[in-house]
Amino acid sequence: MAGQLCAISIVSRERQNSSPWSQHVDSSGWGATRRLCTSSCPPARKAWASLSEPDSLAIDRTSFDVDVLAFRELVDQGTRESLSQAAELHHDDLLPGFEARSEGFDEWIDGERNRLRTMAVDALYRLTLLHARAGDWEDAVETANRTLAL
Repeated sequence: MAGQLCAISIVSRERQNSSPWSQHVDSSGWGATRRLCTSSCPPARKAWASLSEPDSLAIDRTSFDVDVLAFRELVDQGTRESLSQAAELHHDDLLPGFEARSEGFDEWIDGERNRLRTMAVDALYRLTLLHARAGDWEDAVETANRTLAL
């Protein structure tokens, strides 16, 4: 999956305006976001770059550790080791208990939670099979129980 991720992600005002939480950000909010991202502390300045277009920002994804992206990459690798690491990353739903009080955002986060939970169940099932094929019955049973708990 790493090959599928580009290092730079462009966030345009148009893209932001079509997001589920766009109703809460006005044009002055966009300007404040640009100023904050491009003039704050040095690590943030390194990660964010103001583009020549006034309605765009770029983020260097390599400047952040994003557990969801790491989880997806590890699951995609599909090895016993990578699936074990993915299982360690998945402790709970994405942002458990967080509610934005925005119908669009809440719908989006519910969908993401469901996708990640389904991916975790699939990964744990595959890991159970890999443990069993290797004759590691203790880990196979433990992983199967964790799968059932989800």
